Amino acid sequence: KDLILSFLPKSMKYAIRCFLLSCATRSIRREGTPHNSMLIHVTRFTAVQGLLYEMVERELADLMPRIMSGENLDDLRDIWENDYLPTTRNMASYKPSFRDATEHTWNEIKGRLTNTTRYVKVKEINGTSRDYLDYRELEMQASIRVRAGEEVPWEERGLSVIVIGGDKLSRGLTLEGLTVSYYLRASRMYDTLMQMG
Repeated sequence: KDLILSFLPKSMKYAIRCFLLSCATRSIRREGTPHNSMLIHVTRFTAVQGLLYEMVERELADLMPRIMSGENLDDLRDIWENDYLPTTRNMASYKPSFRDATEHTWNEIKGRLTNTTRYVKVKEINGTSRDYLDYRELEMQASIRVRAGEEVPWEERGLSVIVIGGDKLSRGLTLEGLTVSYYLRASRMYDTLMQMG
């Protein structure tokens, strides 16, 4: 089992890093809903989803000390400078509504990564897990704190979550603030494909 847990595809590691960068960016911009979601949908088999849950948890646990120390973040910086910034520039030149998009520096992103990453949770959503998505619950708690006069940080106003699942995620479940989707499931049924999309 340990050998299996040590193997996480490079593409999924990349997607997780992209999600963390997106959470940091949204924290700087503070636009829209404070929820951040990542979808991982690779199989409908719950046993495999359970293993994947452990793998993603381990990956986050390995990333956390580096992010907290602010050292050895070359992989994240590379994604930011070679993927995010060029994409932002391309979108600005392509679509007028993106022309005012702010290009954040690596130092701005790095400064927010620690605070946003510590709020990221991993949840397994299927018929056998006890996890559930508590978007509204967090919104209500934040609202109560604000009414009580408390200053509630942006990151605590919403849920930042990596959701792992199968059929439940393919059947119309709404993920608030969906930023990154990692999808491997295929289907020959047109209606299933539409629901999954």
